[in-house]
Amino acid sequence: MKRKIAFIISVLLVFLVALPQVFSANGESEGLEIFHATTVINLNDQFSLNPNVYFYGKENDYELEIQYGGGEFSIPIESVQKAEFSDTEKPSYQTLPPEGSYALKTIDEGDTVYSTNSSPEHKLDIISSSEYPVYQDENGENVIYIGNTAFFYEEKEDIVMTEDDSSKTTGGETETTTTEEQL
Repeated sequence: MKRKIAFIISVLLVFLVALPQVFSANGESEGLEIFHATTVINLNDQFSLNPNVYFYGKENDYELEIQYGGGEFSIPIESVQKAEFSDTEKPSYQTLPPEGSYALKTIDEGDTVYSTNSSPEHKLDIISSSEYPVYQDENGENVIYIGNTAFFYEEKEDIVMTEDDSSKTTGGETETTTTEEQL
């Protein structure tokens, strides 16, 4: 009996590890097509996809399944449209790097996440601070993957004003200088 339970658990673990990899295999062989949002799409109360953001997904009857984090996420089919591109213009399909090659980082509301198109309409908005897998691309840039599309991730830099210890006195007035420190 213990062997059966151990075997079943082993099989379940293999499926849990292999299932997310279905969405990280070659897009053409898995039936993934390129789409764009036609309305703002809320992704798990973490991000919102703006209209005209491109991503890969697999169409089912009433929804589109896309790669999201280490798994997948379903989007209502009426909020997307198939995109048409020539092969040279088509956004490149991104295979997820090997498991464990990411850092789970907190992405905050002030951070920036944008696609390689880098125009303002091709970005993600951050709805709430949350953790998400962040990878580094071949140039050392922080990247997240949604819908097998790379989005560059930049943390906001906090600037804190502090008083400088050196106060100057000129003509009876005290002048205090402030300096910027980046956190």
